[in-house]
Amino acid sequence: MMKQYGFSWSAALMAVGVGALAWAGPEAVQNVQKPALSRGTPVVFGFGGEGHQEFMLNGKPFQIPGAEMHPQRIPREYWMHRIRTAKAMGLNTIAFYVFWNDHEQPDGSFDFKTGNRDLEGFLKLCQEEGMWVLFRPGPYACGEWDLGGLPHYLLKDPKAKLRTTEDAKFMNAQARYLEAVARVAEPFLAKNGGPILMTQRENEYGSYGNDKEYLKFIAELMRDCGVKELLFTSDGPQDDMLSGGTLPDILKVANFGSRASASFRKLKEYQGFKAPSMCCLYTHLTLPTILLV
Repeated sequence: MMKQYGFSWSAALMAVGVGALAWAGPEAVQNVQKPALSRGTPVVFGFGGEGHQEFMLNGKPFQIPGAEMHPQRIPREYWMHRIRTAKAMGLNTIAFYVFWNDHEQPDGSFDFKTGNRDLEGFLKLCQEEGMWVLFRPGPYACGEWDLGGLPHYLLKDPKAKLRTTEDAKFMNAQARYLEAVARVAEPFLAKNGGPILMTQRENEYGSYGNDKEYLKFIAELMRDCGVKELLFTSDGPQDDMLSGGTLPDILKVANFGSRASASFRKLKEYQGFKAPSMCCLYTHLTLPTILLV
């Protein structure tokens, strides 16, 4: 059967959208499985199909048309409305950043409970509304958020170096954060009956640096914390970005707002193994835009 790009215009019309820009046949569109209303029914998510070009959910082709929204930007009383708006658009997935500098408090503790910071509450709401999740904890998130989510105290030392193994203080701080956020997320992984299908490691790192040991450290730390399936990186579809921001054994997805075919061809050059070609961040401001943040 001939495959086609499973492109979702509803995702494309969003200012920030996790698009179903992956190879997908009719079977994937027909797979409307949702997460269980409460944790406890594990699912299996990975690759499969012809040439491993499709995502597979419980052994069946699956498509991910999704919306990006940031609960830390949205008044908590509107979370339900935003999630249901995405669902009404025909989307099945919510992707969101976690902004480290909003969760870490001045005394060094982490607040994942109050107001807009209630990470568990947002994940529960996604699950109750039958929406899957792409989890994007950083440690650097970007998202046009102050310092990309990194806490300001990291800059107190004029010799500080961020997003690299060359600075022990930064490495210790980001490890402490990732361990804390992983403790909240781990029960919500799909393997544990939760809605989280994929977890992003860093964000667009290839636009910043190429410290492979730093990327490996994050991936190994997340795995040690129980966040093992399915890690991915997200970078622009250019040689310097994909060479600097990726690791050989981790799924690579691309961010772009035009030239989809060329972007996917470039992504395949760096994938290193057979996998779906996915656009994680589709931004095209010349199109009508719907903001969910």
